[in-house]
Amino acid sequence: ELGAVVLDADAAGHEVLHDERVQAAIRKRFGDAVFNKDGSVNRRAVAAIVFADTEDGAAALDDLEAIVHPPIGRRLEKQIDEVKKQDADKAVVLDAAILLKAGWDNICTQIIFVDVPRAVRIQRAAARGWSPDELDARDARQTPIDQKRAAADVVIDNSGDLADTFAQVDQFWHSLDL
Repeated sequence: ELGAVVLDADAAGHEVLHDERVQAAIRKRFGDAVFNKDGSVNRRAVAAIVFADTEDGAAALDDLEAIVHPPIGRRLEKQIDEVKKQDADKAVVLDAAILLKAGWDNICTQIIFVDVPRAVRIQRAAARGWSPDELDARDARQTPIDQKRAAADVVIDNSGDLADTFAQVDQFWHSLDL
């Protein structure tokens, strides 16, 4: 609403799963069981493997990240370049929960952490069809929240209503030298 272009790393991640090279690497590492009948990657099946609370799960996640993070990063950088070609002064927001873990923070000039209490995170995860245990399993494999908060230049408290969150974003936006 304030004029930035928002890039969604999750969407880019979904897109790279259609790339034949990525699919071939996933098939080689995880086998046919993680593919749907139509040949697409079954993200739930992959998630069940990589977020299993085992050493094998951790190793599987490392392997998956080695497969998908580089093409996601290239896609995001290409999208940023396309935006900048159209308008060099345009602000770009990279929405990426794994920003630090994937190393994409090196393409950012500011890091914003959107903080929310665990109870709200559980509610939002449930809306995505995840149980609290699934959320915990995913959290356990990501950069700890305290590290994300510490790495941020700005923390937005998203525990209030939308108007309160927008006011914080608006204040940050107007503090930028754009």
